Amino acid sequence: MGQTILVLGALVLLGVAVLAANQLMLEKLTASYDTQATVVAISLAQAEIDEIQRKDYDEHTIARRIYYASDFTPVDSLGPEAGETSPDLYNDVDDYNEWKADNSGYRDSIVVSTPTLDNFVEKCRVEYVSETDPDSNSSTQTFYKRITVTVTQPSMAYPVVMKALVVYRRYF
Repeated sequence: MGQTILVLGALVLLGVAVLAANQLMLEKLTASYDTQATVVAISLAQAEIDEIQRKDYDEHTIARRIYYASDFTPVDSLGPEAGETSPDLYNDVDDYNEWKADNSGYRDSIVVSTPTLDNFVEKCRVEYVSETDPDSNSSTQTFYKRITVTVTQPSMAYPVVMKALVVYRRYF
């Protein structure tokens, strides 16, 4: 009877040790996925910003020079023009405002997958900002636009948010 209690005690101790080890491995695996997802998300966000910055500043600057900010696309009209249904057809920075795309055709989000992680969701926003304070949105057109790209993924604890400023150089 005494040995049975010792064996049961040893099994309980072994069970507690195995559970602790499993929990530690799970925490390390979760941290590893979060790190991998964050690195991929940063790459995706930077690639998106690079793509957007290669475009013309505004629909109205594609064929001519603009000298007055009021000649740019109005704030409430930022986004793709008629016929620009995908990023392949976008020709200026503000076409990416509220850029998203899902299977229903509604521009909601784009889902990106990698060999080890999937379901990265990219969302983009383009806004006019104050020329003296680029952190403040402007209610009117300016020579400055801020691009904000947000990337999320289920394994990430926090979304990756990257911002870039695009400036229209009217005198060059």
